[in-house]
Amino acid sequence: MYDFMARRMSFATGNIMRDMGYAEEELMSISQNFYHKVLHPEDQPKMQDHTAKLIQSKPGQLLECSLRFKSKQDNYHTIMLRDSVYSRDNQGYPQEVLCSAVDITNYLNLKAKMDENMKFIHEMSFKNSHEMRAPVATMLGLLRLIKFELHSPAAVEELINYLDQTVTKMDEVIRELTITLEEK
Repeated sequence: MYDFMARRMSFATGNIMRDMGYAEEELMSISQNFYHKVLHPEDQPKMQDHTAKLIQSKPGQLLECSLRFKSKQDNYHTIMLRDSVYSRDNQGYPQEVLCSAVDITNYLNLKAKMDENMKFIHEMSFKNSHEMRAPVATMLGLLRLIKFELHSPAAVEELINYLDQTVTKMDEVIRELTITLEEK
């Protein structure tokens, strides 16, 4: 529960803050102007926007916002906030805000890794479909031509030279793919 007027937490289970290295006493001491003390400086405008939306929110409306908070070890965790105005004064200005917070740092790290792996898979798929398929198509075409040119030893020799160049190129692509996959 966040006291909107006093700009401090009025109640907190503190689970996320404990997970970020803060003891309960520290949590209460940083509670005053909490967002200015532990919020990433670049996220201050995002928090101001979120606060403005809370002020304008309708009763029962749930607002979400992801912000980076500093741990006691000075690294940042991305926290997904889900906030709703719990009580308002006579003019409708928020007095207390009910906050739910979930640390989504690991999720975002896994998603980034997954996105990186998907990019790699797409690159390998492109190599497979373009750099591997082109030599195969060339070889198939050359083999068909060789069958038709069996009566001309000079033409067959020229086609076999093209076939050799294509197989060499395909071998290079396979070697590059193997090295790339082993490095990954």
